[in-house]
Amino acid sequence: MENEIDLLIHLQNLDLEVDRERERRESLSSRNGQIDFRLKEIEEDLSGKKEELKQTKKQKRGKEKRIDEIDSLLHKHEEEKYRVKSQSEFEALDREMDGLQKEKVKEEDTLLELMEKEDSLINLLPSLEKEMGEEKKELIKEKENLERDIKDINQKEGKSKEKREKLTDRINKFHFEQYEQLRKIKDGLAVVVVKDGFCSGCNTKISPSIMGQVKRREIVYCENCSRIVYALKKKVD
Repeated sequence: MENEIDLLIHLQNLDLEVDRERERRESLSSRNGQIDFRLKEIEEDLSGKKEELKQTKKQKRGKEKRIDEIDSLLHKHEEEKYRVKSQSEFEALDREMDGLQKEKVKEEDTLLELMEKEDSLINLLPSLEKEMGEEKKELIKEKENLERDIKDINQKEGKSKEKREKLTDRINKFHFEQYEQLRKIKDGLAVVVVKDGFCSGCNTKISPSIMGQVKRREIVYCENCSRIVYALKKKVD
């Protein structure tokens, strides 16, 4: 039959395992969140490029339409030149046509840039979709594995909780409350082994009087860090 110190050691080991699994779950959940963020980023990147191509085509059509309008105006003004009756009217038309010609050059330069951008996006999108599709596939697979591992941890935690409840029912209430308080203030480590006469929690030498109690497997505390200390049982040949 386990005595009080053995029960506390068992409880400590169980709690440490639960703590490790919780830390692991937090790490997995964090990675899961990173994957969700990256998946969203991929969708936004692809949507952004497709929207950019859409807007580029729209702008290109707008420039083509404006160039056609300028050509029509130039043709119209060219015919009007032959019908004007004064030199001032002729010069006014000439100035307007000169302005239209300059605007046309600018519009054609912009159109050329838009056409190059359109070609670049058209060529880029298939490879980008393939590349991001492969990354997305890998991320989804990783996410599925993470979610499975998180589910396993949750199930283990449920079983550990049941074990803990059964175990704590067997521990003296006073000792259990001390254990819980020590766990809170000692980074989860309330019960520690004595190694070569030293407390493994704070590396302080255990006094001979305390050491005698430790060997008798009584509930005793380190005089320096106040943790519950114990000695490993000697193996029987």
